[in-house]
Amino acid sequence: MRRISDHQLHILSVVAKHERICIGLPVDAEWAPIAAELRTLAKWRFLVEEATDDGPAYTVSADGQAKLDL
Repeated sequence: MRRISDHQLHILSVVAKHERICIGLPVDAEWAPIAAELRTLAKWRFLVEEATDDGPAYTVSADGQAKLDL
């Protein structure tokens, strides 16, 4: 399994806490780094990305939950 940073692990835990995160579109400069981390975690299959009218929404995948349970 891919190694993730403490910052990425924190983002993963926040998504898990809220069950689903959608930060909306367009992403302003303040949220751009978080949006990039969410996309990266989805690309690595720790999050599931779902397209919505408001922008991508993210939920924790089984691999992401396994990483949180370590």
